[in-house]
Amino acid sequence: MPHDYPTNTTQAKARKIHGTIRFNETFDEEKYLSTELRNAIEDIKATRSEKQLHGLFQEIFPGVYSSESLFRTSLLEDLVKELNYQKSSGIPERRPNGMNRYGTILSDEETSLLAPSIAKFVDNIVRPIASSLFPAYASSNSMAMHYAFTVRYAEDEDRELALHRDASVVTMNLCLGTKFRGGLLSFSDWEEPVKTDHHSLFSSNGDVDENLKSSKTIQMTPGMSLWHRGQHQHQAHPIESGERINLIVWLFAPNGDVRVAPFPPHERMDLSGRWGEL
Repeated sequence: MPHDYPTNTTQAKARKIHGTIRFNETFDEEKYLSTELRNAIEDIKATRSEKQLHGLFQEIFPGVYSSESLFRTSLLEDLVKELNYQKSSGIPERRPNGMNRYGTILSDEETSLLAPSIAKFVDNIVRPIASSLFPAYASSNSMAMHYAFTVRYAEDEDRELALHRDASVVTMNLCLGTKFRGGLLSFSDWEEPVKTDHHSLFSSNGDVDENLKSSKTIQMTPGMSLWHRGQHQHQAHPIESGERINLIVWLFAPNGDVRVAPFPPHERMDLSGRWGEL
């Protein structure tokens, strides 16, 4: 979905305080996206195939995709710096959701310096990838809206998060760092079979590690992103030391609607719908 990227007075005031904001109203894909991801996107345009893109992911559990090959370290570093700028700008912060007390809402144009660039990041990168990984749940508008925020875990703040579902069709979870021990993330089995609903990128070629099929827990590291359906129950285990910051993007339909059933094939978004005219 296209967005307008306004600069409101609150954002302008904060920029005046801090000088040049690294993100501003742009998202520098050459600076922040890995060479592998940029090449994969170019290959989609050239071949009309997403095979190279899918090769950047591993299905670590059924329906949970992981990659450490999408983003450069500069994205993590600049995001953390921008969060620090925003925190010191004097703009009041609200808790990011009803479960996490500590973090920053990034998609609210009235309070976030990063909202315009995050919207471009979602439009150009997050939404197309999510639609490619979970095509059965991607129609022309089922993921048209987004809610982006960070969560922060530390010994003297939120240390863990109980088992829950997200208010999203698909969630992207990117670990920004910084230094921490513990804080494992685990996923539950589906409560009922999803044989016809579950789309596996790797079911036909056996790329799922056999040792991981029975495991449901993962240690996130800076630069690792996880992609999963919002209805897939998961929890954050206690952090032991340090601080872990994650960027979360929820994708959903207008009015907050969350599609839980797969679309019929004729209603699903095609390649051009994901990536634009090829």
